Amino acid sequence: MSRSNDPAERTNILRKAFRIKVKGDDAPPPLEEWADIEARYGCPPRVLENLEALGFARPTPIQRQSAAALLAGRELLAMAPTGSGKTLAFLVPVVGGIARDKVTSHERAHTRAVVLSPTRELGGQTATVARLLAKGTGVHASLASRALGASGKRPAAVDLLVGTPARVAQMVARGECDLGRCQWVVLDEADKLFEMGFLGAIDEVLAACGKDLGAGGAGGGGGGRGGEREGGREGRGARGKGSAAAAAAAPAKVTRALFSATLPERVEEAARSVLAGPLRVTVGSRNASSENVQQRLLFVGREEGKLLALRQILTSGVKPPVLVFVHSKERARALHHELLVEGFKVDSLHGDQPQASRNAAVQNFRTGKTWVLVATDLIGRGMDFLGVNTVVNYDFPSGTMDYVHRVGRTGRAGRGGEAVTFFTEEDGDKLRAVVNVMREAGCEVPAWMLTLKKTRRGHYNAKAGVARRPEAGGDGKGGKGGKGKRGRREEEAIMHGATLRAPRPGAKRRRPDDAAAEPAPASAPAEEAPRKKKPRRAPKKVREAHAAAAAAAKAAAEGA
Repeated sequence: MSRSNDPAERTNILRKAFRIKVKGDDAPPPLEEWADIEARYGCPPRVLENLEALGFARPTPIQRQSAAALLAGRELLAMAPTGSGKTLAFLVPVVGGIARDKVTSHERAHTRAVVLSPTRELGGQTATVARLLAKGTGVHASLASRALGASGKRPAAVDLLVGTPARVAQMVARGECDLGRCQWVVLDEADKLFEMGFLGAIDEVLAACGKDLGAGGAGGGGGGRGGEREGGREGRGARGKGSAAAAAAAPAKVTRALFSATLPERVEEAARSVLAGPLRVTVGSRNASSENVQQRLLFVGREEGKLLALRQILTSGVKPPVLVFVHSKERARALHHELLVEGFKVDSLHGDQPQASRNAAVQNFRTGKTWVLVATDLIGRGMDFLGVNTVVNYDFPSGTMDYVHRVGRTGRAGRGGEAVTFFTEEDGDKLRAVVNVMREAGCEVPAWMLTLKKTRRGHYNAKAGVARRPEAGGDGKGGKGGKGKRGRREEEAIMHGATLRAPRPGAKRRRPDDAAAEPAPASAPAEEAPRKKKPRRAPKKVREAHAAAAAAAKAAAEGA
């Protein structure tokens, strides 16, 4: 990479070399080395020592730009491929900024940062990395849990709190944590948070952050950004009234950031409602899979062929550990039982298990006691298994976003990996979307697959915070053969453990289309009133011609 003495030219060279795209005004230049967080932003050298001890010698592209932006106090919407180091991209600036402010202000411990995760497993992983990074800095990082709430300290003396939105909002309501001096709020796997119906809990957390900072609050690096925030609010429109109100009410010293590997446009609209004038940072292609993973499709005929194909893969010398994805917890239990009977070192992970069983399954898989882990999409988001060599999509993913996150469990941190996706005759209508993702990642795909018809895209309701797809056999609007809007929302909310808002008192529920009206008595048959057709209006040119003719006739009559 060439050198330049011009700072602006140097910045452009760095971004082009690392495929960093930035949209927004006055974006700070990316880091060249980790040492820049000390030289530019005053972070303690102990953070650099911890990074070196953990083996992170140089920052990745997303870490270069995101760390600089957050330490400069800029709000952020960041997207980068799976396995690119997004966790450190927000933990390094947050831990470094808290440690810097504690050294300069000598204040007692406050909850200065909150990281929201869609699952407790991902939150636990993030809290572990945060504790390792904060070692010796005086920063206390913890996972939001019942044990923390029951510790007897009200509020808990935690600098960095990691947890699901529902758990953190509950702790705030009970007085178990005080976010009045919170300076950073990070939404990890932001698109999943919005899809799982957490908007209400996110609003509650945002509203509680930064109340005690005031205009002269310390830290955050956000001085002089009030005008920028106001300008960002004006153009948001009605993208989410609750979140927009929370964003507007938050003090100027609170810096918010959203991170994800995928962010559909319909979800990005909802995401922007919680930010004010953010920088948009993208590394590589949007919603793309990792180029380090060899991806291939395997036709298995029908459902019965999946188990035979999986057995062949596991006995053909594939290197463990292997991660197998299925659609539902019932299928996870069934496949777990089948493989266990055949003598494989297998375990399963799904939402019906107690938390202790889920923790044990993750730990055994990481330590090598389990070679095969059958899981639902519960861990398809953000979970970091560095040693996973192979991912098998036993059930075809429901969309490209799920595919990208499943495949991203291998090939992490620059390592290689393999992903095999089974497909049957019934999956033909979903093939093309996945094939396009594979082709963008440089994988070879059969030409005939690129000619398949595209499937109908699902729709997203930002207010309800859930994604919905049309039901098979229905029209997607609660018609005949479908579940209806409320039914689909309840099903998805229960699946993800989210809470669904109750209907307003006295609100009328829409009757399904196939609910027939009560028949009239036989003695008085109901007569259907004839429908009046609305007269069609003549085209504009015809109306003008008629008006001109009428005027001419009137003039002639007056002359006579």
